[in-house]
Amino acid sequence: MSLIGGSLPIGATFAPTGGSATTLVDLGGSETRRKLLIDDAAEYALRRLINVSVVEPQVNSGYPGGYTPIKRRVAITYPITLADDSVFVNQAIVELIVHRETVDADITALRSDVCNVMDDADFDGFWEDSSLS
Repeated sequence: MSLIGGSLPIGATFAPTGGSATTLVDLGGSETRRKLLIDDAAEYALRRLINVSVVEPQVNSGYPGGYTPIKRRVAITYPITLADDSVFVNQAIVELIVHRETVDADITALRSDVCNVMDDADFDGFWEDSSLS
């Protein structure tokens, strides 16, 4: 499909179907970061990880409303073995940057839009072939 003239189902809801529940193992962290292992029995060099982090707002008069933004970030690493037996780590990163006055409904809408952009067929050409048309 094409980005130009494409569409998104704004306000859609999402629920995973199929697949198999795979345990996330806590590999440690702090109050602002956590590393999780997708426990699928992959060998060490090929284990998939999820890194989550948060940045809380700080008082700063230089920002709108007098606070820095809240940042919530998820980074997933997905190593693959290449034809020459070397390993490359594919990554997907999603970050929400919102003001502290943002309400839950606005965050839900942002999450829905991100899901659409990641999974809607109109974006397949962009994700799979780098097409901007």
